[in-house]
Amino acid sequence: MTGDDEPDTVAEANDQPGDMGTPEPPPADDGDEPAEEPAEADPTTAPDGDDSMCGLQAVEVDAEPLDEAPDTDWELLGQVFVPTSDEHGPGDDLEGTPICFARTPEGALMAAASVLSIVGHPDHAANTIEHYPDNDTGREAALEDYEERGAGADNDRWQVVAFEYLGFDGSSATIDLVIENQNRQSAALMAELVWLDGDWRIRVNDDGSWLHDAVSVSNTAEYVPWEPN
Repeated sequence: MTGDDEPDTVAEANDQPGDMGTPEPPPADDGDEPAEEPAEADPTTAPDGDDSMCGLQAVEVDAEPLDEAPDTDWELLGQVFVPTSDEHGPGDDLEGTPICFARTPEGALMAAASVLSIVGHPDHAANTIEHYPDNDTGREAALEDYEERGAGADNDRWQVVAFEYLGFDGSSATIDLVIENQNRQSAALMAELVWLDGDWRIRVNDDGSWLHDAVSVSNTAEYVPWEPN
């Protein structure tokens, strides 16, 4: 999409079926709408030999979900900061797009935060959509949608500012992330991740959209603050 048909914001560009992009926060209600419950997951045993695709050594399949912010370095990528760690990743990049996070609670959190922050970035959207979906059908749908409509404008940015860890078992993770845009609008989006082919992948629907919709939040007291200083 080009010219007058190009969407004005990342939210407009991504608020469609078949798009993995960050959804627009819904209008605020009188009270916060509770986040959706995560889908019930079957307990699984981590398969032997499913090592990090880039050789990260940290592995914690029996760790508890995080209840405090991990030690994090923040790297400016475009106009948003993405989390980094020598231990937990990213350990590689795909043409500049961060990929390959450790099989740890910290690695899953950093992977989810990175995807949410850069999936609407013009320079990183295509690679993010190519790498992170957990299934081929959703990936192909999201890529087709992206090729038709493109990414949002570079000045439309979403920053992860807090999280609530809802579950972790080494093979999957469920994390509720609070994101904030440059207009100080906040929303919470639940990300479900699975360990697949040596990296954390985002579970998406067959049309390429996130499993859960974003919900408006005004009170983040239940979340763990986690943002660049």
